[in-house]
Amino acid sequence: MAETTAAESFLEKLAVHERNAIHRGSEEVTLSAGEVLLRAQGPADHAWFPITSVVSMVRSLREDSSLELALIGNEGVVMATHLDSYVVQTGGTAF
Repeated sequence: MAETTAAESFLEKLAVHERNAIHRGSEEVTLSAGEVLLRAQGPADHAWFPITSVVSMVRSLREDSSLELALIGNEGVVMATHLDSYVVQTGGTAF
């Protein structure tokens, strides 16, 4: 039995027309280790559903220190928060 990813679980809960709109507007991308997907307080035009990649949610504490709050893999979604940045830890694919 195949494991359901967060993206599939999320999409299953949407109305058919919403699910179709998301499928038309999404694409599979390759993410590279070290790539910053979102910066704290920056604009957010996308959400990412990691497939084989792993992304860290990072909060800056001071100018020269930060704290990793979470790791997000194929069970999660990367979306904007006002305080946190998101950095790819393990390169791979995402929607």
